Formats: sequence, C-alpha cells, structure tokens
Amino acid sequence: MLYRATIPCSLSGRAASMRSGGLVRGRLVIDGRGLGLGTIKHIGLVKSITSLAKAYFPETTASATIIRAPFVFAQIFRLVKPLLTPQQQRKVAIFGEDFESGLKSHAGLDIECLPVCLGGTQPDSQLCRAEPVPVSMYVE
Repeated sequence: MLYRATIPCSLSGRAASMRSGGLVRGRLVIDGRGLGLGTIKHIGLVKSITSLAKAYFPETTASATIIRAPFVFAQIFRLVKPLLTPQQQRKVAIFGEDFESGLKSHAGLDIECLPVCLGGTQPDSQLCRAEPVPVSMYVE
C-alpha cells in the first residue's frame, strides 16, 4: 500500500521560506520498514515522482534519508538510482536498523531529532499524518 503525507500549512517549506526571506530546505527521514520486493510494482510511480522532482523541486530537499530499510530495498534502489541526477544521488541515503551514525553523517541530524517511534526523543504527535493513496491514483 502506498501512503501520502499531509503537512499542515504552518509547517510547509514554502511558508517557512516566506517567513525567513530565503529558501528553507527540508531534510526528509523515511522509515523504510516494510519496503521490499513488493515495492517493485510501484517503479512507475517512482519514475514519475523522480521526473516531477527534477523538474519542479530541484533544491527544496536538502536530503532524503531512508532508515530501517531491509537489505532487499537497498538492492531495489540500485535500479532506481541511475534515474536520478548526480546531485539527487548525493541527497539520498539508505540505512538499515543501525542508522544513527549514517543519519548524522548524511543528514546532519542527531537521533534525538527523530520522533519516539523512530528511536528519538521528539513527540510522535509532531509527525505529519499519512493516509493510504487510493488505488485509482496509482500510475500504471
């Protein structure tokens, strides 16, 4: 099942950039538990998202760090990685269960910055809500 996250306007990058008077780039941390061979069926969606990101959002994401990813997902990512520009390739990193040092070196984040459900100390209530994406919206 695919999920979409909804971010309240008060937390959006655009709002933060407007408040600061400059571009505010985000650091995305994704819990990779449950990713695996079934992810392959969504490769078309990944390609579409990658193309969209290249065209419209090249500089708004400072890094995307996938933590708790199963080994097989890292292998699947090797198939997708060539679709990314060299700059995007540097922005994405995948780590397994032992991710604390990788999170720090790749995203510059201490584990304490994460919500409790990911091993950090921040309240889980600060997470963006995630909802299932309707099957009718899947890319074929």
